[in-house]
Amino acid sequence: MIMNKKWSIVFWSIVIVSLLAGLIYWQTPIVLRLGVFIGGSWNVPSASTYELIDGIIAQFEQDHPGVRVQYDAGISLNDYSSWMSDKILEGSCPDVFLLIEGDLDLYKKLGVLKMKCTLCQGQFKF
Repeated sequence: MIMNKKWSIVFWSIVIVSLLAGLIYWQTPIVLRLGVFIGGSWNVPSASTYELIDGIIAQFEQDHPGVRVQYDAGISLNDYSSWMSDKILEGSCPDVFLLIEGDLDLYKKLGVLKMKCTLCQGQFKF
């Protein structure tokens, strides 16, 4: 009788802890990291760059509840390749990022680029 009561307490304790862990995991937002640089591709400064990015992010987050988008501000086009290299080496490469024309071959060689096929659910590396 006492043994059954102990097993019952252990069982219900495991169930409660599992439910709490699931609830915490379920409420944790998904965070997408975005890699962007300030200004245009032709080194023309633009004061409205962050307004545009923030507007797109706000609309995306509204359309996708539970998803949050983060990005580092203040990265110039001249510093972007170096910043991306540092992020890749740290293992914290953004989930979505802009490609500069000269960096495409480097990213392909490093295996940084990955494409997911939505039709076959497969993942392919360039």
